[in-house]
Amino acid sequence: MSISTLTEHEKWVGEVTNFQTHVTDEDFEQATALWEVLGKEPGHQERFFGNVAAHLNQVKNARLRSDVYALFSRVSPELGSGIKKATEALISG
Repeated sequence: MSISTLTEHEKWVGEVTNFQTHVTDEDFEQATALWEVLGKEPGHQERFFGNVAAHLNQVKNARLRSDVYALFSRVSPELGSGIKKATEALISG
C-alpha cells in the first residue's frame, strides 16, 4: 500500500490543466482608446513613435521587429506604420 505525502493544496497547485487563450480584438480596446487620447494633443503620437523606436531599433532580429509592428497595428494601423517608419529610420541612418 502506497501513502501519498501530498496534501490537497499541494495537489491542486501542482496539477496541469489544459487551458488555452487567444488574443482577440477586445484585448486592444484600452490601448486603442489611449492612442485616440494621445491624438487629441499635437505631437503626442509622433513622440510616442520616437519613444518606442528608440528602444525597438536595438532589436537586431528583423522578424521580431516585424512582429512588434504587427502587434501595434492591431491597436491602430497608423500606430504600427508610424513605429515602423521611425524605427527603420533609426536603423538605416
